[in-house]
Amino acid sequence: MSDINDLESLFCPRSVAVVGASNRFGKWGFNLASTLLVSPYRGPVYLVNPRERRVLGRRAYASLAELPEKVDLVVLATPADRSISLIGECGRNGITNALVVASNFREVGEAGAQLEARLVEAAREHGVRLIGPNTMGMVSTPVGLEILFMPLGVKPGWVDVVSQSGNIGLQIMELSMKEGIGICRFVGSGNEAVLSLADYITYMGSDSRSRVVVLYIEGIRLGEKFLEAAARVSRSKPILVLKAGKTTRGAQAARSHSGAVAQSPQMVSDLLRQAGMVEAQSTEELIDLVKTFTLLKPPEGNRLGVVTLGGGWGVATTDAAALKGVPLATLSPPLIEKLDAVLPPFWSRANPLDLAGTTNRRAHLEVLKLLSASGEVDALVVLGMLAGMQKFLGQLARWKWIFLKHYLFEFLGLPFRLFSGGPDRPQESTPKAREKSTSGGFQLNEFRIWADGPFMKEIKKIMKRDEKPILLVTYLPGTAVQMTRRFRQPIFGNPERAVGAMSGLMEYGRFRTQAGQGLLDPPPPAPLKRGLEDEVGSFKNLDEQQGKQVLARYGLPLPRFQEIRLEAEALPAAERIGYPAVLKILSPHLHHKTEAGGVILSLPDADGIREGVGRLKGRFPDLFQPGGATLLVEEMIGEGIEVLLGMTRDPHFGPLLVVGLGGILVEVLKDVAFARPPVSSFQAEALWRSLRGFPLLEGVRGKPAGDFPALIQATVDFSRMVQDLGDDFEAIEINPLLVLPKGRGVKAVDALFIAVEKTRGAERGASD
Repeated sequence: MSDINDLESLFCPRSVAVVGASNRFGKWGFNLASTLLVSPYRGPVYLVNPRERRVLGRRAYASLAELPEKVDLVVLATPADRSISLIGECGRNGITNALVVASNFREVGEAGAQLEARLVEAAREHGVRLIGPNTMGMVSTPVGLEILFMPLGVKPGWVDVVSQSGNIGLQIMELSMKEGIGICRFVGSGNEAVLSLADYITYMGSDSRSRVVVLYIEGIRLGEKFLEAAARVSRSKPILVLKAGKTTRGAQAARSHSGAVAQSPQMVSDLLRQAGMVEAQSTEELIDLVKTFTLLKPPEGNRLGVVTLGGGWGVATTDAAALKGVPLATLSPPLIEKLDAVLPPFWSRANPLDLAGTTNRRAHLEVLKLLSASGEVDALVVLGMLAGMQKFLGQLARWKWIFLKHYLFEFLGLPFRLFSGGPDRPQESTPKAREKSTSGGFQLNEFRIWADGPFMKEIKKIMKRDEKPILLVTYLPGTAVQMTRRFRQPIFGNPERAVGAMSGLMEYGRFRTQAGQGLLDPPPPAPLKRGLEDEVGSFKNLDEQQGKQVLARYGLPLPRFQEIRLEAEALPAAERIGYPAVLKILSPHLHHKTEAGGVILSLPDADGIREGVGRLKGRFPDLFQPGGATLLVEEMIGEGIEVLLGMTRDPHFGPLLVVGLGGILVEVLKDVAFARPPVSSFQAEALWRSLRGFPLLEGVRGKPAGDFPALIQATVDFSRMVQDLGDDFEAIEINPLLVLPKGRGVKAVDALFIAVEKTRGAERGASD
């Protein structure tokens, strides 16, 4: 097949053919061909239907072989089984791109999956790239191309959209255009039988015609390839994601809709974040992010400044920021002193900065300038300063009968009193006078900058000067969309949506900064696998002692231990290791020793060892027998915080690192975080800090803090082991890993290794 990442001829075809074009309204062949013909596309369009002489008033060709030229793109509006033979026809005629509309493939079950496998085989044999099958169509505004079930009239812009649902994709485009945000390209990726999310991301990420890539995802099949592509692209272009199927019912619906495989919502969210993608929680939030990322650049930090004309807005914004984990900036005394000079004495003197209805418009702008330039604030959310003036004045017109009835004789003087706040008098500099000048009505000489247009010009000047984003919440929520379109600036109708959009912008800004500083680069690989399998016997059946040999090879700290195969060796081993001691059954077939009664803790002396060995012999008759279980005598670690370091294998993402708190409680609390290995020290620290139970590591209720630096190093070392050995194991687990008090390190007191079955490993290799 030709280079799968070179998709220029797919998205910018010089000519297009529609196979299955129809004269019957409502059929895919009619709708797709009609939409294409009325789109701004200027290249030749050929309609193919062997049963018609003319379709939609144009000549119909009997086959692709009869076309007067080789086309760049073929649209197959034909049944599923017919599509397979047509892929072969494309290949024989030198056509390398096909869009397959038909459904009834993998999404409907095993029979459909077999049909899709034949489709893929034909595409690979003939060197044809496929969009779909089961796709809604595509759009490419750089060449005016629109191939959809209905004409949408897509406006050109900076946003690329890849959607596994055609309907959701159309919704994203329509809502974006409503906000004045145009589209560069759209593709309904469908079942992704040949071209996958990773292929689209790679192409779109390297193309300067777009600024943002937007994904709607129901399931991720080639997860490793997808994450690698996304992590590479995210360093230069933002990727916004809406992931569906987060509930049990939603996951079931996703499988029936697109053949997606349900994956843990938290696992997927953690992996998206690690790759630098910004995840939205709803379609509404996604559109907010689209318009914000398209029109603004991310800040370098996450200190948020909030300026509001009313206290209620400030409270709501503070709550929204707390829920999103966005810290509010602390205003320094020197900055407060500067603000005192332009604000009345009753202002809040804190962040949120509550202006309490101050009507001095120049003071509003001066406050924003001071905050933006201060170096103490990275971004601003400003509430109530945009009035939606046209609607505002329309509402004020309802007062006219009051003016006519009650102020007829004073009508000519009324505007001057409204805007001046009273008779002209010399200005005083006392706090009382300043309070009156900033709150006693509108100033006539500020009338121009009360208009939204001039005010927005001033806002854009501030952003350009200080390179910090400012999001505005309009006084009248119904004007937000119209003002976004008018000013090409993200405007919101409520604080929560503004904070959500700013949170996403900050998250991406942090990723870009961290990537630029090298904080996300793991240490160079040091593969240690060679010879290790011979050293421990075999990776197929590792007991705890062999597992700990593997851990030691990768630098994981262990307690003192010794395997014994004869009962008489137990007491001498315990004497060498020291008391208190631990006895453990060793068997590669016993994964959960504690539940089976195979672990005895805190044996204080020789008598305890003798008694413990006797108890284990009673529970496990094959102990010390030829081919039976053996015994591990180990140092007792009587203190420390229990944590989990593990590896899990996902069928699409491959081996993944898992960290969690709680020892046996991790299964109940499910307080875990995921990452693709290997991880850097910075990423390891972020993983642990993301856990709800992280404060336990800092010390609570008088207990000492754990040795966090040692835990970070152990996490990095473990992740390198997972990278090196992950393909050989279904699961690896240290549970518990004991985090000792600060300065005393960590100890891996257990080791569980479950090998991959060879058949499953072979299947995975074939599917990849």
